[in-house]
Amino acid sequence: MQELTVACEEHPAMMSPQLKIWILAATWLTVKMFSISLLQARSRLSTGIFDQREDRRVFGHAAETAEDKERLSRLAGCWRNDLENIPIFLLLSLPLALISERPAFYGALMIVFAAARTVHSYANIKALQPQRNIAYQVGNMALAGVLVLLLELVLFT
Repeated sequence: MQELTVACEEHPAMMSPQLKIWILAATWLTVKMFSISLLQARSRLSTGIFDQREDRRVFGHAAETAEDKERLSRLAGCWRNDLENIPIFLLLSLPLALISERPAFYGALMIVFAAARTVHSYANIKALQPQRNIAYQVGNMALAGVLVLLLELVLFT
């Protein structure tokens, strides 16, 4: 770890390909989550459907249609599901971005996870099944790959 610190001090602009991939994936996933949040806010404002009493009082309350309720429910579900999956993946994959000795495999896992989470959100919003479940499972496989790399790193190096 001291070598990493020294290398960063000597060449602060240099970073490993794994760290670049982690930063790109984390940025993409953050933008994706922020987009879901914006879609949810836009839908609430355009329909006047709010969960909180004070929001209904300030922003008004429109007639609720079943379609509006379903769209808002799906967007809220996307947000919750992202919060359950993305932070833990990014947290567990960060050590690999810093010290993994298998950059190609690591990079593939990051790309697969980011793509799977994007497809999962789209499929959730559009009510596409089995696509949503397949995307969820692919994301889980990428997480399992990260766990294998972490265990390999800890137990065999």
